[in-house]
Amino acid sequence: MPKEEILLLIRRYCAEIFALDLADVTPDTAFDDLQADSMALIELHTALGRHELHVDLFDFRMSMTLAEAAELAHRAQPAPAP
Repeated sequence: MPKEEILLLIRRYCAEIFALDLADVTPDTAFDDLQADSMALIELHTALGRHELHVDLFDFRMSMTLAEAAELAHRAQPAPAP
């Protein structure tokens, strides 16, 4: 999945989890800005897993922006089959 698509997916999930408008959840938004707690990160982690984006939960940091989270998820994707 392209990184831009992953970022949009993360933004949509965060908007849903935190009951915000998508426009208010930008790539530069940090989890700290959203006042995220561990349960919210677990919910996001689970949602990404449903899209075969298996990021180690312990790799998420509260200071991480959504763009950084998208980069992390993008790098965690399995390599395409030859």
